[in-house]
Amino acid sequence: PLRVYAPGINHKKFNNFSPKFGIQLHPSDDVMLYGSYSAGYKTGGWTTRYTTPQTSVSGFGPEKAKTWEVGLKSTLLNRRLIFNLAAFTTKYTGIQLNYQVGTSPTIANVGDARIKGIEIELIAKPAPFLTINSALGYIDSHYTYLDPAVQVTSAPNSFQLGATVGGDLPKTPTWKANISPRIDLPIGGAGAELSLIADYTYTSSQRNNVEGTLLINRPSTSVVNASVIFNAPDKAYSVTIGGTNLTNERYVTSGSAIPASGVIAGIYSRPREWYVRLGTKF
Repeated sequence: PLRVYAPGINHKKFNNFSPKFGIQLHPSDDVMLYGSYSAGYKTGGWTTRYTTPQTSVSGFGPEKAKTWEVGLKSTLLNRRLIFNLAAFTTKYTGIQLNYQVGTSPTIANVGDARIKGIEIELIAKPAPFLTINSALGYIDSHYTYLDPAVQVTSAPNSFQLGATVGGDLPKTPTWKANISPRIDLPIGGAGAELSLIADYTYTSSQRNNVEGTLLINRPSTSVVNASVIFNAPDKAYSVTIGGTNLTNERYVTSGSAIPASGVIAGIYSRPREWYVRLGTKF
């Protein structure tokens, strides 16, 4: 009578065909246009983290996705500029997510979802010693259907945004941008080189769980990293001194909420860190 998980051996069997098709067009040597369709698949399974006795095993089915993408890849200005553009949309069916049922974290096919997005990438070399990498991404993600049981157990209230049709998916920020300049400077005439690298990434706010618990939602963040690299002649050895999260940005990276137990827990990002790395070629 105290057994939590139902006894016995359980079986599930899945079959799936996930094709991918693509086409490329080359209007010139420096420009390529493409389009593709691909199908994705994630197998089903069982929820095993119950906290109350179960008379039968609760399982979930496969998650399927279909993605269409079109884009452009180009090398311009005598190879001093790379410009890439992609637009995509993904349709999820039977999306698998973890949500709370009482005190039990439960994995289930909570519903269907749609993602639409655009990505832009620019790599510029305005001077022989300077390279600038940059990228911008936009994603519109939302549920198109939700299991009524999930809408009841994960309904909006004073401490959570709730899971709703038309609501955002977890771990899916609307905007993400990155810029990373790099300066390579020769030292002396023996072939030694000093490289200065900076990296800035902006990520807009996002949910960290299905319910959108306010205390563990991630706000918009700006993270800065930087490093200095010395390469000896012929790159026989290198010394790197760097730092990550230089502004000491702290935010919740993941977490869970168990209203039935009155517990909300989260894991914070790593703080500012410094490192030294020595490399050699042999």
